[in-house]
Amino acid sequence: MEGPSPTTSFTSENVEAAVVEFYRNPGKVNKECHEWLKSCQGSREAWQVVWSLLEPTKMMQIQFVAANILHFKVSRCLGEIPQEEYEGLKQRLVGIVAKYISGPPVVLTRLCLTVIIRSEHIRLDGLFLIQLTYYVNSSWELS
Repeated sequence: MEGPSPTTSFTSENVEAAVVEFYRNPGKVNKECHEWLKSCQGSREAWQVVWSLLEPTKMMQIQFVAANILHFKVSRCLGEIPQEEYEGLKQRLVGIVAKYISGPPVVLTRLCLTVIIRSEHIRLDGLFLIQLTYYVNSSWELS
């Protein structure tokens, strides 16, 4: 089996296939997949692709790679999105962290670090933190 070619488009389906190949095949294919995934991570398309890969129905490896891509984008590429879209990004981050409260700890940890690491750039106001705290507390009460 081969890894994705450098010209393969960055879609959620292609990222998912690359992650599966990455974990399935060691050696040359693994290296090709890793390089392609790094290219995807640096692309503007990653902002759109990442959200569908963070669905809890996806394999944990896919969720983890998606959480890493999101972390990279928020921590290093925030300037790619207009400042007026930061509020929408904050809301998506709250929603995705809330969704993962009882999910795989490795994915939740990466998502929480994403929120924390660049909080000064997306201005986490009191309401955002209250929402996040609400979701965390609600999850613990249900457990």
